[in-house]
Amino acid sequence: MLTGFPFVSLTSVVYYDSLNAATTMPATDYWLDLSEGSFPILRFSANPTIYKNTQPVVTYTAGYSVIPNEVTMAALCLIGYWYQNPNAADAVSISSAPLSLEYILDIISTRSMLR
Repeated sequence: MLTGFPFVSLTSVVYYDSLNAATTMPATDYWLDLSEGSFPILRFSANPTIYKNTQPVVTYTAGYSVIPNEVTMAALCLIGYWYQNPNAADAVSISSAPLSLEYILDIISTRSMLR
């Protein structure tokens, strides 16, 4: 399972063969299964002989090219709250996040399919 969100592209799959030599798997030997939810699962059409105690190395791109407006607003909301309430971040007086921040974060987590 590729856990980066949002998934953008898969670059390569490298594994160590039975002689412990790094081998790049041809793109025809694997595919991405996108039917299981929000995270793609890497599936193999043939199981390569992998050197003992090694794992394949999957290189892929994930993330946003532009930060979503909701994330920017959440950061500004939290910074503004800390500015207005400088003691809110003290370990002695732990306080809850402002309701506006909770609302924005709820929108982000609902829309991003991470639940």
